Amino acid sequence: MADGRVVRCFEEVSLDLELVTIAGPVATRSVTCVILPGEGDEFLLGSDALKSLGIIVQDQLDQLVGASLLEVEEDEFPVGYGLSEAEEQVRVAPDFGQLVANVVVNGLPTPHVAAVQAILGIPARMLTQVTLT
Repeated sequence: MADGRVVRCFEEVSLDLELVTIAGPVATRSVTCVILPGEGDEFLLGSDALKSLGIIVQDQLDQLVGASLLEVEEDEFPVGYGLSEAEEQVRVAPDFGQLVANVVVNGLPTPHVAAVQAILGIPARMLTQVTLT
């Protein structure tokens, strides 16, 4: 057993199993199952049965261990790598005045500029060039 105990089994049965997985039902035929003493209607699948379903337990465990190693690893090229500080500021804080000016040129009535400012939370100082035109 998993806890190190030895359990002798004297009976076995051959079953056709249908397992419901997240990917859908999977059927397997003639799976030999040993009958363990105990209560309940649960059963355990051994590595042979799991392999027949395409599940290799050791590979799954290796992936779990590998995932923790990837989480610790730092990104070699973090977001913004290679950008100068000025380019980074432009990327993070666009020129809202110019954006709203473009919208006005494309048909937004000038009286609605204040509503756009309020909706987007743009400080008035960033829109002065738009409201003056």
